[in-house]
Amino acid sequence: MGRESGYSRRPVARHSGAILGIHSSEFVLLVIAILVYLWSPAVPDAGLLQTRLRIQASILAGKFSFLSGLLTTRAELEKTRIERDSARIDLDLARAELRAQSLQVLENDALRSLFLLPRRPGYRYVHGEVVGTSIGHTEARVDVQLAEAVPAGSAVIAPVLSEWTAVGRVVRSAGTRPAIAQVMLLSDPRSRVGVVRSDTPALGVALLVGAGMERLMLDFAMHPQFMKSLSPNLRLLTSPESRFLPGLPAAYMVSRADGSAFTVDESFSPVPLRAYNDLRFVVVLIVEPAEPAPADAQRAGPPR
Repeated sequence: MGRESGYSRRPVARHSGAILGIHSSEFVLLVIAILVYLWSPAVPDAGLLQTRLRIQASILAGKFSFLSGLLTTRAELEKTRIERDSARIDLDLARAELRAQSLQVLENDALRSLFLLPRRPGYRYVHGEVVGTSIGHTEARVDVQLAEAVPAGSAVIAPVLSEWTAVGRVVRSAGTRPAIAQVMLLSDPRSRVGVVRSDTPALGVALLVGAGMERLMLDFAMHPQFMKSLSPNLRLLTSPESRFLPGLPAAYMVSRADGSAFTVDESFSPVPLRAYNDLRFVVVLIVEPAEPAPADAQRAGPPR
């Protein structure tokens, strides 16, 4: 009779695959299949893919537009900087020219005081806009709108490239605001302006006479030597006896025949420097009262 053993028999652990009722190799294949399913990339839908492409394209287009605008703004800023530097240089040149002219005015006043001469009259400038024209055979006038009324007889000038030219004088000015002034042009048949030659002013003064439309004539009967050795493109300047600021270009000579010199006949003609039909803006010169010579200089008498 055998003796019972003192320990109980432990159950033998079985494989998990045996518990599920499958073999271990089949279990391994199932695990591999699950992992492959979980890690395999999903094939997106065609519509979703197009939406993604559109979003990416819009983002790239926005970035490109922003960069393009940034580059354009930078180029405009650089252009503005260059223009500002150029304007600053022009302003410095204008200031230097103004200082030089101021020194010339002081020297002129000093010389006039030395020789007991009164100072040259000053001028005040009033800018105007041409609002009407009446240029024909019997009259040549324009209406100018000004900020204020101006005295009758005031000289009127206009820009020509980098200089000024005499174009007429005020014959009537209304006192309204804005004021309307009527300007008689140099080509008006009633216009008479004394002119000298730019090359030799000492040859005398001739009269620049209006002939209607934009035509001018010369009356040199008082100074026949005025017509001596004329040449094409010779400029005629306002004389000190005229109502204009002396030395302003008023016309230039044009030859009507072959050759480089004019004779005293109909082979020459003065022509305005500025076409009167194209006048848009003018400037009226208002003469300020001249200052008398200094009292101490008058008492001292002329220099010995």
